[in-house]
Amino acid sequence: MQDAVKWLLGFVGVLAVLVLFWPTPYRYENGGLTRINRFTGRTEKAAGGGWVAVDKGAPASADLRSEIEKAFAQVTVVAQDFDSITLKNPTAWGFVLIERAQVDFDAACAGASDYVTFVTADRPLDAKTEKTLRLPYSESLRKKVTTACGGAKHGRTITLIVNSASNSDGRRWDNVSSVVVRAISGDVDVPAS
Repeated sequence: MQDAVKWLLGFVGVLAVLVLFWPTPYRYENGGLTRINRFTGRTEKAAGGGWVAVDKGAPASADLRSEIEKAFAQVTVVAQDFDSITLKNPTAWGFVLIERAQVDFDAACAGASDYVTFVTADRPLDAKTEKTLRLPYSESLRKKVTTACGGAKHGRTITLIVNSASNSDGRRWDNVSSVVVRAISGDVDVPAS
């Protein structure tokens, strides 16, 4: 009888290890940033201070993408010159842009294209405000553009990508699972070289 109990306890112990600890009680998604408990179905996201429970009532970030696209499309250009662009965000959403944006000039400017890196303070487009984004061109791009087409008005396109967005009602969106991009085009006076 004692041998049967030992075998039974050993079997239950191995079964518990297999079920609870191998591979783990969690299933991971989004590159390990989201974990789902295999038994309870509770979903948690990785945060700076550890795992944070996901509110089932709140829409997933990917579900907000179309709303973010519509809101970002409402952002208007108030003014622009060669070195900056001023944007007005009339929406309830605050946007944070990724730190780099592609800038392209028209064919008359030798098709010059490069990336600008925004200073951290310029990246947020707060709700219901205007923001001037400085465009810190590389010296090579500035020289190429001013040499090829300086002293005249030419077309420029800036491609902005939203890194994250937040609403005063508590909803948040980030670009982990989807991307919101907008190209803003306009004519600017290119300084002479």
